[in-house]
Amino acid sequence: MPFFQKPIPIFNTTKKLYEADDKGLIRSLEMVALPGFPFKELGHEGPFTKITSDLYPSKEPLYVLKSMVVTGRPRRKRSPSTTKIQERLFSLVGTPYVWGGNYHKGFPDLDNPFAGVDCTGLLYEVTEGATPRNSTWLFSSGQIVKEPDLRPLDIIVWPGHIVIALDETRAIESHHERGGVIVRDLKERLNEIKEEKRDFRLRRLLF
Repeated sequence: MPFFQKPIPIFNTTKKLYEADDKGLIRSLEMVALPGFPFKELGHEGPFTKITSDLYPSKEPLYVLKSMVVTGRPRRKRSPSTTKIQERLFSLVGTPYVWGGNYHKGFPDLDNPFAGVDCTGLLYEVTEGATPRNSTWLFSSGQIVKEPDLRPLDIIVWPGHIVIALDETRAIESHHERGGVIVRDLKERLNEIKEEKRDFRLRRLLF
């Protein structure tokens, strides 16, 4: 099975790649495959290669631009240290929210660079792909923790969004309506989620 050698955007369509919806979100981007991401080619459609991957099972077809595909050897998936993850998270404060984004540097050679991260993409990028890529998978990943035991890098998750405990007192998340990656008071954010009556879980990921 081939592996991507460099970051490459994965799309869920081959049409209108850069067209935004009424919320200003370009939803054609499914995710960004990081180096070492395994895939299998299923054929070609014009300038696109249709792919599948065990790391990102999808009911919908997935596509990459043939011109961007550079393959290499597999890489061992190893998460950085807790300290390094915290440093990377904080360094991304102010990064724009991008639907499907998990590579804040983006791709300047494309018509839309997709330079930004969504909520789970923030965590996926700083852990170098060691965590599940969407909130539904994260909702049932790792260990359940109780609120008094919440530690740095534990997550508050419900289908559709995650919030990360940056440290003992602060939370970090990428939020579309709040302009991207922001830091909030952890207790304040957790109380806000409770008031919204979210069906959330506190999870400790094993990465």
